Amino acid sequence: MTGIRVHWLLLSCLIALALGGCGIADRMGNQVDGSWAGDMLFSQNPEARVTVTATETVNPDATGRALSVVVRTYQLGELDPFMQASMAQLWGDDAGVLGAALLSKREMTLLPGQARTDSAALSPRAQYLGVAVFFRNPDGGEWRVAFDAEALRDDGVLWSSDGVMLRLDGEHVFVERGSDLLARQ
Repeated sequence: MTGIRVHWLLLSCLIALALGGCGIADRMGNQVDGSWAGDMLFSQNPEARVTVTATETVNPDATGRALSVVVRTYQLGELDPFMQASMAQLWGDDAGVLGAALLSKREMTLLPGQARTDSAALSPRAQYLGVAVFFRNPDGGEWRVAFDAEALRDDGVLWSSDGVMLRLDGEHVFVERGSDLLARQ
């Protein structure tokens, strides 16, 4: 009879620990959410993360004074419509120009000297991530870049990708992290 009581006591303790552990795991998950540990342990969905830094000389006007600049990030199913579109076409009617290739669009405005990071869930259908920077006068410089979405998905080993990093200087886009597909063409 004593043996049965010991077994019931042990079983009761194990159940109590298991139930208590669920609460602890939930609280722990809430504590690390948004941190590198939460990203490593609990992240399921890859992100399209774009970090953009505008220098103090970005997007100059006729007198050389730096101005704000609009940056749009496009998740794309195919790259050709993005590559073939002019800056004016994308600015005026990006949805019409990109058509079915456009899966999602995000926009941010940067002031001179400002840095911003934009993150969004990466669509499972996205094949490419295109970034267009709408300078006042692009002067023949690079105003758009594109990245392989699969590389963003695979970049993080245990956690999600750090994404791409761009620097805007004058009327040019420079890729600081990531591999620009348009530079290879």
